[in-house]
Amino acid sequence: MAEVILDGETVNFEGPSPSSSREVWTLVEGHLGESGLLIERCLVDGVPWTPDTGDCREAYETIEVFSMTLEQNVANIVEALLNDKMRFLERWMTGASRSLSQPWAQFQNEGIEILNETQTLVQCIGLITEYAKQKQLIWSESIRQSGERFNESLSLLMDSIEVADCILYSDTVATGVYPALVEIYQILSDQVSLSLAEKGANE
Repeated sequence: MAEVILDGETVNFEGPSPSSSREVWTLVEGHLGESGLLIERCLVDGVPWTPDTGDCREAYETIEVFSMTLEQNVANIVEALLNDKMRFLERWMTGASRSLSQPWAQFQNEGIEILNETQTLVQCIGLITEYAKQKQLIWSESIRQSGERFNESLSLLMDSIEVADCILYSDTVATGVYPALVEIYQILSDQVSLSLAEKGANE
């Protein structure tokens, strides 16, 4: 008989059990949301699964779901961003240098690729900013202002890409994007991460 386990406890559904992993995810996600919790991970017959995998897994023996708080989710995001800090900063500075050492036509795809990679960071900062606003945390204004400066610098960078100006691209990275990135990482490390750690220790 198919079984769904949430945080180590078997789930008893009213009526027939969900027929697919996607159904289970939707029902459990809704249930957790009522308590302000999120799905941390889901194992379908022992294999990690999310709806984004595209595999609906209509038949299953056991689904295990593990939950986490919103604070834990934000803390995980911050940790991942900080772990990628040095690689990402180097990626931007190398790109700025390479934009001046080769014709724009050769560098263009790399420049766009770097910009696309940055979208994940932009989305994460938006999520963190919204979380801080909702919770009225003392660092909410710092991360909001920093995020705005970063987005403004990216807009200027897109202008340089549109006009295919390698000098403008390099200058914008050096004077706008890179400093904004450093500022964001500093706030994440000095304010956000410490605040979340203190909150976790007090719970």
